[in-house]
Amino acid sequence: MAPKSLTPTHSFDEWVCRLEGKTLVFLTDQRKISGMNGKTYDDAIVFLINKKMSEGEKLPSPPPRKRALEEEDDGDFIVEHVSSGPKGATIRVKTPRSVYTS
Repeated sequence: MAPKSLTPTHSFDEWVCRLEGKTLVFLTDQRKISGMNGKTYDDAIVFLINKKMSEGEKLPSPPPRKRALEEEDDGDFIVEHVSSGPKGATIRVKTPRSVYTS
C-alpha cells in the first residue's frame, strides 16, 4: 500500500467551495502566502477575489493618518505633545521660550 500524502490536494472547485464564504479581507490576506497551499488554492483565491470585487464588495479604507498635535502656548513656555509609546500615547513637554528665541 502506498503512503498517503501528508497534505491533501483539493481541486479548484473544492477550494472555491471551501473558501466562498470568506471575506474579501481574508482572501486578499491569503495572497501573501501564495505558493504555500498549491497552485489550485492560489487560483481559487484569485478567482474569488475577482468575483467578490465584480459583485461590488470593497476592501475597507485604511485608517486615517494621525495628525500632528498643535503646539499650545503657556505663558513663558511652549508646550509640545511628543509621541511616545506604541498606542499613540503622547507626553506633554514644556520648553522655555528663551530656547526658541534669543
